[in-house]
Amino acid sequence: GLPGVRHLSDGTVTLPCLLLAGYPFDGALPPAVAAVAAAAPAGVPLKGQLAGPLTLALFSRLPDGRRCIDDLAARTALARPLALAAAAYADALAQTGGAPVLFLDEPALPVAAALLGRAEALRLLNLVLGALPGVVRGVHCCAEPPLDLLAELPLRGVSIDAHRYEIGRAHV
Repeated sequence: GLPGVRHLSDGTVTLPCLLLAGYPFDGALPPAVAAVAAAAPAGVPLKGQLAGPLTLALFSRLPDGRRCIDDLAARTALARPLALAAAAYADALAQTGGAPVLFLDEPALPVAAALLGRAEALRLLNLVLGALPGVVRGVHCCAEPPLDLLAELPLRGVSIDAHRYEIGRAHV
């Protein structure tokens, strides 16, 4: 969803200088999501999901090779256009007339929060979530999430991978 981002073979992504300078996101839905939006009955809420600022910062590199998560200015410069992209995505999801639902995908939340500290993790998450007034906001974490940290965010939902908690397994 972010223009100009290059994916490298080691799993990291490189951010162009234009993105760090606030390159605008055009708000266009990916084709598959646009097809779902077009086919959805009026008033049906659509749920979208974007990589969250902590996971994106952990796995992103600056043009000089440094990790974004290690640089305060880079983390902020990454989160700001992500907030704009999230708001544009939520506006597009609202086209069906239902309340848009948008989750931040944060698989690296526990690691990133440990690296940055609670206050900085909350700041970055709130920077993106704050751009989504009127949106049903949530966070998905496939790792074991720090629920106490998530409880401090303006969320309506938290998504976890149930298999980690033996939910739904028959106990004999």
